[in-house]
Amino acid sequence: MWAASERHSSKTKTQGQKKGYTSSNTKNDSKRRKKADGTVRAWDVRLRQEVATLRTANQEFWSFDIGGSTQNLVAAGANAAMICWDRRTNRQVAMLNECHTEAVTQVRFHPNKKEKLVSASVDGLMCVFDTKGDINDDEGMDSVMSVGTSVAKIGFYGKNCERLWCQTHIETLSSWNLEEAIMEADFSEMRAHASCNWSFSPVEYLIRCCYVAAFDTIWLLAGTQEGTIGYFPLHIPTPNTGTSVPAVGPASAVLTGGHNGVVRSVWSPPDSARESGATLEGLFCWTGGEDGRLCSWTEDNYAHERSTAWVSSGLVAKKAARPKRRHTPY
Repeated sequence: MWAASERHSSKTKTQGQKKGYTSSNTKNDSKRRKKADGTVRAWDVRLRQEVATLRTANQEFWSFDIGGSTQNLVAAGANAAMICWDRRTNRQVAMLNECHTEAVTQVRFHPNKKEKLVSASVDGLMCVFDTKGDINDDEGMDSVMSVGTSVAKIGFYGKNCERLWCQTHIETLSSWNLEEAIMEADFSEMRAHASCNWSFSPVEYLIRCCYVAAFDTIWLLAGTQEGTIGYFPLHIPTPNTGTSVPAVGPASAVLTGGHNGVVRSVWSPPDSARESGATLEGLFCWTGGEDGRLCSWTEDNYAHERSTAWVSSGLVAKKAARPKRRHTPY
């Protein structure tokens, strides 16, 4: 497994921005971590040892991903630059410093077209690159999309991952057609729209989006200051949906009772949920919050609001704390 650490920073406009996570399966069970010292490090979780280090001078990394046509390219977002290495040799192969003018908060390889790389920045731009040939700012750039404000998170969705959702630092959301490089939906008042679609406290922040390919449906995950999380279905205008106006639907699932503060991360296995009418059935996920809690959730079979959504007020397991052996990796 490859992963990146999270770290808060107060030195740039991305104050409060968490460093992004990304992961991919590898044969050597290694974990990769990016640091503020200008390095990206790989660890073997079985041996609990560092096995590789990618370096560059005078940079702090905000996000990274692994991809490329041979899955050997490591790309990292830094301060107004994007840096690429070949992980077979640990050699830096490119530095793109003309595409962005401020911190590159997101770097993502396309899930299907592995050679396509998308970056997003505090400068409000999202750039698409082709990494098959020489990687540079001129010949390698396919398109540029202007969001107009600082970008916090991005993600692919759609049957062929042909669309991109974009979450900003001012809690807005937009959907983009990746092939045509145009915006298809703009949810500028997302928190207000989501708050009208459940009976809990007003939504204060966005977490991320979740896409279930089996039903071609995308959900916004958003939460309250008290730690309640909602899954809100998004209706994006596309030729196939027949929807003409962007809309937010009633919450399909609600997670409550696990956290008592802001929730920053939600993770679920791919296609862990199935859709049934307006509800999400069989959903399993982990959440992490500013309260220092890591919670595991599953559907409550006896939810009172099952007609419109299911509400899970309990965790998968609640066990008494017990002493742990030192150096336990999990």
